[in-house]
Amino acid sequence: MNENPWSPLKVSAPENVELRRADPTQPHNFFWGRNSAGHYLLVLQLRDAPDEPVHLHSLRGITVEYFDAAKEFRLTLRNGDNWELFHSLCQDLLRSTSGQPDETHLIPTLLGRLERWQKLLSHGVDRLLGEMEIRGLIGELLFLKQELIPHYGPAAVTTWHGPERKPQDFLVRHRLFEVKTYQAGSYPTLVISSPEQLWADQNPLFVVAYSLAKVSNGGLNLPDLVDELMALLNGTVYAEEFESKLLTAKYIRTPEYEEYRYEASTPTVLEVSDGFPRLLQDVVPAGVEALAYSIRLDACMPFAIKPTWATWAAEQL
Repeated sequence: MNENPWSPLKVSAPENVELRRADPTQPHNFFWGRNSAGHYLLVLQLRDAPDEPVHLHSLRGITVEYFDAAKEFRLTLRNGDNWELFHSLCQDLLRSTSGQPDETHLIPTLLGRLERWQKLLSHGVDRLLGEMEIRGLIGELLFLKQELIPHYGPAAVTTWHGPERKPQDFLVRHRLFEVKTYQAGSYPTLVISSPEQLWADQNPLFVVAYSLAKVSNGGLNLPDLVDELMALLNGTVYAEEFESKLLTAKYIRTPEYEEYRYEASTPTVLEVSDGFPRLLQDVVPAGVEALAYSIRLDACMPFAIKPTWATWAAEQL
């Protein structure tokens, strides 16, 4: 659990704000603040007024203001129950601006990050991803990085549909891929969150399963994996699409995600064909909704295959 940096601050008298420096190592003057209403604030005090007018982005649940006379930016959280997400936003602003040498570069960086957060919050995000969601996103990104981009190039980003909540995570030409992660153990299982995930009509359907073992050091985490993919896509027309899909997946880099580290296995690829352990469409009664179930991985192993990527990749996207 992250510590609440606003807890030590007293509710200030009217017209005043109780301030405490956010990060002594930060070259710019950021402060945690608390006003007379008890609201949590992040305050940036500038040395010089901006050369050009400041255009601010409105954020869901957060007031963003610039006070020209005081040369001060102020972010105010209107609902204290969401302090952890607000803390992540503040930490992202502190981290992204720490390398800016002066206020000429600081302000565009600050406004650019606020624009990204505006896009994220406009998707209705009011919390960080949970661990199961983190593991699921790691699995999808591993598949994109390890299998699809090496064989199809950056255009493979266009095949990723997991953030759009379609039944399967990837559609690569006419082949469907559903990516699953599981915890290693005596009887590992794959969670099928809806029956439709294993229905494919006439399209070949494959399940790609990664074992993710949690570790305290080393391994991989979600922010590093995103950075690696961004480096692969840098300079291509697909970088912006990838960022947009991350936002749709309700992900934006925050320090909290760095704590979740995993060792990933080589994926097991399963072909979903006759006899595969699953609920078929004709056995799910009409009107049944929100049905999820689990299947044992050992029961799926007779359907394990070695993908023929070289042959498949010859079919251009």
